[in-house]
Amino acid sequence: LYSAPKAFFDIKGSSVSVYGTDVGNIKMMSKWLPEDKSLNLMLITNRNNENNFSASGFYKPETSYLNLTASLNDLSVSYFEPFLSDLISKTSGSLSGRLNLAGPLDKLALVGENCRFNKLGFILNFTKVPYTIDGPFSLNERGLVFQNLPIVDRFGSKGVINGRLIY
Repeated sequence: LYSAPKAFFDIKGSSVSVYGTDVGNIKMMSKWLPEDKSLNLMLITNRNNENNFSASGFYKPETSYLNLTASLNDLSVSYFEPFLSDLISKTSGSLSGRLNLAGPLDKLALVGENCRFNKLGFILNFTKVPYTIDGPFSLNERGLVFQNLPIVDRFGSKGVINGRLIY
């Protein structure tokens, strides 16, 4: 891959699932661009005739630089539950927004714009209490930022979250 990178793939799948959650149809493609010395990448998922996730960008092997931009359109949060299982469980709802993952592979930065939790339900494992959040959030190089994010518990009690999750 590094001495003569000309990787190419065109993968299509139907009725795909990830961690037991239906993704629908998936299409992944790559193409080597010799003039840029980069690998052009694309990934699209389609479920119920709707694109829930699309990502495109490039990878430059010479500099180990990656730049991917993704659009999330009511993407189910259940895909992420295995990665968050120490904190939350029994997730429901979705995410929307535009994300960009860029930088050298050893220093990738993830930022987002117009990000939103769409009726995101979860149980906080520490307290075993179910909550629902619904509203916007920010994502920058340092983490997630919440400002006046509405939260509701199972009894309908309401609150607001202000804070940051740093990674």
